[in-house]
Amino acid sequence: MKIRKHVNRKSLRKTLALAMTALLIVPETLYADPEIEKDETVYVFTDAAGQEKEVLVSDRLKNVPDGAQVEDSSSLSEIENVKGDEAFTEDEDGDLTWEGEGKDIYYQGSPDGEVPVRVSYTYFLDGKEVSPEELAGKSGKVTIRAEYENLASQKKTIDGEEEEIHVPFTVLSGMVFTDQCV
Repeated sequence: MKIRKHVNRKSLRKTLALAMTALLIVPETLYADPEIEKDETVYVFTDAAGQEKEVLVSDRLKNVPDGAQVEDSSSLSEIENVKGDEAFTEDEDGDLTWEGEGKDIYYQGSPDGEVPVRVSYTYFLDGKEVSPEELAGKSGKVTIRAEYENLASQKKTIDGEEEEIHVPFTVLSGMVFTDQCV
């Protein structure tokens, strides 16, 4: 006589999926590199046509050890620490030295150069292209098309040939509509 164990295949699949996920995540957290990381966000405030009005760069230095001096390079002016009391000094090349207090350092400033991504907007009302000024006060089906142009690139040698590679970015656009938009 054969005895067959009943195995619920759906439960087995879920258990295996969870185990595989844990195996992928655990090594990352157990052996995470404690080096300081830098995240940078560029905020570009534009008018309705996409023309720049103001640019603000926000930087975050992560994993800062207590009492450490953190070396950072920056091309920003008017640098301001926005979430703490950590002091910094700046040399003639724009390199910053922060006094670490064991927490992340958040600072903002104005860029000296061109923004890395340019945006332009095209407006349509009931399928017909219109200017932002013509759109004001109208009703109908509105479509707004945003086009992005990546302006940041680097030259790299690939298989012995020099290639221009565009720096990858994540871009997010938000709009605020008011009576004074235009």
